[in-house]
Amino acid sequence: MKKSNFGILFFFLLLLFSCSKDPVATCTDGIQNGTEIGIDCGGSCQACDILGCTNPAAHNYNPNATQNDGSCQTCTDGIQNGPETGVDCGGTCLPCTLGGCTNPNAHNFNPAATQDDGSCQTCDDGILNGDEQGVDCGGVLCDACPSLGDPGPAGGLIFYDKGSFSDGWRYLEYGIEIQGGDKQWGCRTSNNTSFLLGTGFNNTANVVNNYNTNNCSQSPDAFLVCSNLARNGFSDWYLPSVNELQELYPYRTQLGLGDKRYWSSSELDASIAYVVDYGGEANGVPYSYTWAKTPVNGQQGLSAVVAIRRF
Repeated sequence: MKKSNFGILFFFLLLLFSCSKDPVATCTDGIQNGTEIGIDCGGSCQACDILGCTNPAAHNYNPNATQNDGSCQTCTDGIQNGPETGVDCGGTCLPCTLGGCTNPNAHNFNPAATQDDGSCQTCDDGILNGDEQGVDCGGVLCDACPSLGDPGPAGGLIFYDKGSFSDGWRYLEYGIEIQGGDKQWGCRTSNNTSFLLGTGFNNTANVVNNYNTNNCSQSPDAFLVCSNLARNGFSDWYLPSVNELQELYPYRTQLGLGDKRYWSSSELDASIAYVVDYGGEANGVPYSYTWAKTPVNGQQGLSAVVAIRRF
């Protein structure tokens, strides 16, 4: 009976001893056990690594970190982070550049801009912008817009003002009477032309395009001498429409225009176009009538030419 009690006591002592000395609770077994606070670190093992940003130049630098975890936010990572007010600028980084117009003479000058972004709107850019009332004229900063009879940008006389800028133009400017004899209208086909003010530009483009693409074989000489004209730095001259020639008529004496038939860029049909005759008028409006586009039996077909532009 005593021997049996001793055996039981021995078993419990052996069990107690084995529990107090766990052979698998080590600092190299790849398991968090024993007194460890991490896998094989902390407690009776070596101290555990602290993950974080170890770059002292980063926004989120952690001086306690012992192992970099790739979380650093810097002034060169191409991302807006930390105290940055822009991508890699502002806050503790270099100041951000502010794009805008840096020209103090521009309509849209931005005094806060530190880098010019090419957006400046000025009185000499050839564009209607800002508070301009015409291209590069009117408003607070630009010179006053021209009046009828004033010189235009190309040095010619302004003979029409429609009052506001639209469809790419406001004014009509006379250029020159083409010398070297009368010209033929040419291009005997339908050219989609108009009588209206400002439409001579498109009329001319349509006729020249038809000729260049072989839609007509008769040379449009009256148009070509205008569209090929380069005068005072401008090359946007064209053959005027009927209504444009009528608007020019009151200035004929001032411009030295004779009592002649002048080709308009307005046509009636494939064979006939209109001329405006400065040799006569009715109620202050010069006569206009049809004329063959090319010489026919030695009659008609030829007329004088003036070039104008719009702006």
